[in-house]
Amino acid sequence: MGGIRVGIIGGGSIAKAHVIGLRSLRSYFGSEGLSPEVVVVADINSDAAKRAAEAYGIGRWTTDWGSVIGDDQIDAVTIAAPNYEHETIALAAANAGKHVLCEKPMAHTIESARRMLEGVEKAGIVHSVHFNYRSMPAIRYPRKLIADGVLGEIVGFRGAFLQDWGLDPTVPRSWKFEKSRAGAGPMLSLGCHVVDLAHYLVGPISKVTGVIATKIKSRPKQSGLDTY
Repeated sequence: MGGIRVGIIGGGSIAKAHVIGLRSLRSYFGSEGLSPEVVVVADINSDAAKRAAEAYGIGRWTTDWGSVIGDDQIDAVTIAAPNYEHETIALAAANAGKHVLCEKPMAHTIESARRMLEGVEKAGIVHSVHFNYRSMPAIRYPRKLIADGVLGEIVGFRGAFLQDWGLDPTVPRSWKFEKSRAGAGPMLSLGCHVVDLAHYLVGPISKVTGVIATKIKSRPKQSGLDTY
């Protein structure tokens, strides 16, 4: 298969992971893999866009993600922007006939996710969500064992995602701590990995129970623009 030209929307730390992943496809899948070329990165913060382009060896950068979607030379976009921007960007890309790789979670509300699904299906483009743990050998192997019946009937699943940076009260308030923009907080932003693996490994979830709490109710004011 030939190469595809990709634009990255979002110039934060997640963009780096997307660049590494795209450039590793051929080495991971061999000669049958795609050879994507990352040609432009967009971020509303000009410093972030320029810094990402220089750090990751991307030829162009811009503060206007709309120009990336409108570029006839771009075949696909990868969305590394904050959760609350996923729907707007994905639907604009779909309407322009661009394929979409969207960072998890797909959206910050289920209503938004449904609109995205309807939009990309109507446009007939390829849309996927970046659940990267599915590709790990440590996950693919037990999936095969389960599928082959080696482990017998699976009667339970336990998962955890351990990340504690948000427990630092000196971390400034950002979109990640605001329900209206982040959605369901860490349960959505991080816990979606565990939920996805539960579906991927052992099948649909039929019942959910849980307890939530906000441990840190006040944070320093953020300086600068939101990043991802």
